[in-house]
Amino acid sequence: MIDIRLPRLMDMNLNEITRILPEKLSYELTLMEPSTATLVMNRSEAAVTVGQFMELYETYGSIGIYRIEKVATTYKPGLWDRILQAVGLREATLTVTLRHAICTLEDGIIFGYHEYGGTGVNLQSVLTALIAMQPTPYWRLGTVDYATQYQYSFENESNLLDAILSTAEPIADEHRWTFDFTASPWTLNLITASDDYCEMRMNRNADTVKVDVDRSQMVNRIYPLGYGEGVNQLTIATVNGGVKYLEDTASQAAWGIVALPYPDTTITDAATLRAVAQAQLDARKEPTITVSITGADLSALTDESLDRLTVGRMCRTPLPDYGVTVLERIVSVRKTDVYRDNARAQITLANRNADSVAEMASAARKAMIGELYSQGATNQYAVHFADNADASNPAELSFYVDENAVHINSVACRFKLQAFRGYSKGAASGGGSTSGGGGASSTSTSSVERTATVAVSTPTDPADGSSMLYTGNANGLVGLHSHIYSHKHSVVAYVTIPGVTLTVPSHTHSTPNHSHDPVLGIYKGGTATGVTVKVDGNIVPSGAISGGQFDAIPYLSKDADGKITRGTWHDIEITPNANTRIVADLHVKTFIRSITGGNY
Repeated sequence: MIDIRLPRLMDMNLNEITRILPEKLSYELTLMEPSTATLVMNRSEAAVTVGQFMELYETYGSIGIYRIEKVATTYKPGLWDRILQAVGLREATLTVTLRHAICTLEDGIIFGYHEYGGTGVNLQSVLTALIAMQPTPYWRLGTVDYATQYQYSFENESNLLDAILSTAEPIADEHRWTFDFTASPWTLNLITASDDYCEMRMNRNADTVKVDVDRSQMVNRIYPLGYGEGVNQLTIATVNGGVKYLEDTASQAAWGIVALPYPDTTITDAATLRAVAQAQLDARKEPTITVSITGADLSALTDESLDRLTVGRMCRTPLPDYGVTVLERIVSVRKTDVYRDNARAQITLANRNADSVAEMASAARKAMIGELYSQGATNQYAVHFADNADASNPAELSFYVDENAVHINSVACRFKLQAFRGYSKGAASGGGSTSGGGGASSTSTSSVERTATVAVSTPTDPADGSSMLYTGNANGLVGLHSHIYSHKHSVVAYVTIPGVTLTVPSHTHSTPNHSHDPVLGIYKGGTATGVTVKVDGNIVPSGAISGGQFDAIPYLSKDADGKITRGTWHDIEITPNANTRIVADLHVKTFIRSITGGNY
């Protein structure tokens, strides 16, 4: 005889109301999404309504607490109905639809933009923060077997459960979410999947075995794409040696290259994107093998662990007629009538973990998020500069890079040299005054000797006064006459100048008050023949400048990851070799996302 406890009905505060005697109970326990159950009962059993909770049981104990999602009432007119009407009741059957209590996390949302995790923040902290957002504290966090430090971003998540489940996407190891209902709040755990296995054998507890091999979802080269669009879309190149894809060469050798993109625009961190994509690749690099088995759950009869068919266990199924032994994980267990035919079960085995977490949490979440927000926008702005500069006073052009700049596409600078420019030519003459008194003296005690050659000429023309005139009578023989001599003498003279003292007496100069009117106009000077350019203190080589244009990106200051620093000022200095005027334009193109500020 099989003994199964009756379902326990509870109110929304988890207070027990009564035990239910159902007519029928069916369920489907699943690994990838909230399990479901359907219970048929007489209306007279209890006042059952949506929002209440019910704990269900199997031969081996509780299979969890479920929330009542829908109640359908079927009335049955007849004699028994008329008898019940006499006491204020009706003959009616209730069909109650239930979902696993993990669905209570769907009642909460993540409104707005939030980031969690990253360097120094492990998965336990991320999950603690997310569970704290549930509107009613039904759950608490228990064991987390992973200490990963991936970064997660959420914006207007449609429900909290999807966000929580998505945190396990980057984990490549096989893992399970488990639930403990022994105390309230209930406990949610994320643990490594066990290799413990059960067994189903033909002619013992397996009636039919169906094996499907499908390569339609296989991929062995995957191109991950994260936040952004176009050239601004996040890839894994920065954390994957410059390569934008992941691949499995063993699978390619066996099946050929099958390449697919993997977009998840909610991911803003390259390392997280790579981890999620690697988990997808590991799970999908081989064809999907799905094994459907119809058989018997003999655990209630044998009490052997090897016969207990529970979700998450590995199941070994030998097929000797085909020379094959299937060993895969149980992803679902379905029973159509727990009370009348408890042993009859349908189980499904699958070799793909990615079909669990990734497809369970991502499909609806991505579709919803894509409708609620855009990825961002390309932003281009120009900074103009024009001023005089010289060798000691460079032209300085500063610009700010916003902290919300996801990508910086280009920073191009153009400049040209013009004639130095002034804006006043001089001043007109006028009046003014200045006075001063005092004296000065200078004394020299040395003598100076100089030599000179003096030439004396006696020209032939007596009229110039340099002639010698003789008159007289020479022995009376000659009358009055003259002789003119032409000659010169060289004379060396030595002159000694004794030491002298010169004294300037005290005196005053006075200028009457006066004014000068400026002469307005533009003065143009020279133009420099060369410049030195620095970007954030880094010299730009002359070979990198062509026609007064250069790319500033290689010379801008970078952070520890080699990215241009955000949320700070950057400076460009242009130093000419002479007085000159410098005209410059800076064009900056970035990809911006709006996750802060208001809407004004």
